[in-house]
Amino acid sequence: MTNAVNKNADVNAPNLAPGTVLAAVNGEPLRVETINERTRPMSTKLEMRIYAARKGVLDRRINDL
Repeated sequence: MTNAVNKNADVNAPNLAPGTVLAAVNGEPLRVETINERTRPMSTKLEMRIYAARKGVLDRRINDL
């Protein structure tokens, strides 16, 4: 089975509007807000890991002082 994919916008462009269509797969638009919604849980987990790492470093530094 093959799918027709048409690229519409540069995914690396800064500050894409939420309604921007990045591509169309078999005529169905793939919009920026769809990608953002699907990746939000992963982004949140990553932010929490970064926060925990920074907090750990800060706590160790305070304890060393």
